[in-house]
Amino acid sequence: MRSCSLYRCSEEVYYTAGFSGGPAGLSCAFYLAEMGYYPTVFEKNEKPGGMMIYGIPSFKLEKDVVEAEIDILREMGVEFQCGMNVGTDITVEELRA
Repeated sequence: MRSCSLYRCSEEVYYTAGFSGGPAGLSCAFYLAEMGYYPTVFEKNEKPGGMMIYGIPSFKLEKDVVEAEIDILREMGVEFQCGMNVGTDITVEELRA
């Protein structure tokens, strides 16, 4: 059994995959990274962020703020695979391997 604090786990290294670079996927990746996992987020667009990047106008939510938050996730160990459509470019079976 591994011992976990709120921020990091010890013993084993765990990798997880997320299928969305939108707000929910980024939030999930944040909490997984905080618990010591190494999540990979697969995003079909060129940039992660989903509606925060592509749907909300810049005068309501500046893109550099979203990109700064994504950079923090990268520093926490989250990996982003952009331009990858799960089910087309990569299968769930390949993720499990």
